[in-house]
Amino acid sequence: MSLTTARSLDVNFWGAVQSTSAALPHLKRTRGRIVVTASATGWNPVPRMIFYNAANAALINFFETLRSELGSEVGITIVTPGWIESEMSKGKFLKEHGGVEVDQEYRDAQIGLFPVEYAKNCARAMVQAARQGDRYLTVPSWFGTMYLWRVFAPEVVEFCYRLLYMHRHGGGDQTDAPSKTMAQGGGKQMLYPSSLRSSDVKSD
Repeated sequence: MSLTTARSLDVNFWGAVQSTSAALPHLKRTRGRIVVTASATGWNPVPRMIFYNAANAALINFFETLRSELGSEVGITIVTPGWIESEMSKGKFLKEHGGVEVDQEYRDAQIGLFPVEYAKNCARAMVQAARQGDRYLTVPSWFGTMYLWRVFAPEVVEFCYRLLYMHRHGGGDQTDAPSKTMAQGGGKQMLYPSSLRSSDVKSD
C-alpha cells in the first residue's frame, strides 16, 4: 500500500471511525447526533479517484451499519457532497510520497463540466439536515439525480465517465480528457466559485 493510499484511508475513514468510537458513550447518554461528512464518490464511481472513492464507500457503509445497530439511541446524518469549494477542488492533491502538490490542470480534468457549490451553502444545508434529523443529505441537491442513474442505468454512467475522463487525445495522458477541455474553455467562469479560479494556491 502506497503512502498516499494509507493517508487517504487514515483521513477519510479511520479518522471518522476512531473519533466516533471515542465519542459514542457520551452520545448514547445524551442521545446526540453524528453528522458524517463522506463524499458522493462513495456511491458515484468517478474515475482516477479509486482509493478516495473506496474510503468514502467504506465510511458510508460503516455508519449505515452503525445506525442499524444503535437504532434510535444516536441519530446519524450521512452527508455525501458532490463538488464543493474546498482545498481539494482548488487543486491540492496528495503526492506519491505523502506530500501535497497543487495541480489545477488535473483538478480541471476531474471536475470537468460539473458546477462547484459554495462551501457556505454546503455548511448551511448540513446544519439544517442535522436539526431536522435527516438520515441523508446530498449537496448540491441536484447531484442526487446521479444516484438514480447509478442505480437504474449503471452502464450509462460507466460509459459517460469513460468518455469524459478516460479518453486520450492522440496518445496523450488521461488529463487531456474532454472534461478538462470543457472546464478550461470558458466554463470556469460559470462553474467555479471565484476562490477556485485563482492560480495562487498555497501548497502547505
